[in-house]
Amino acid sequence: MGLTVDSTATAVLSTAGKPLDVRVAHHFVVRGGLIVRFEQFVDTAEVLAAMRP
Repeated sequence: MGLTVDSTATAVLSTAGKPLDVRVAHHFVVRGGLIVRFEQFVDTAEVLAAMRP
């Protein structure tokens, strides 16, 4: 069974001191009541832009 959770990650990046507010998706594969696979999807361009001074 697959389960996808959409959420928002909010942080202040220590490298640039800039705030980051980015949408993320977590995808879990569950078998026998246990998580057997996890993937995270995020807009890496948005993260990179926030890391630049």
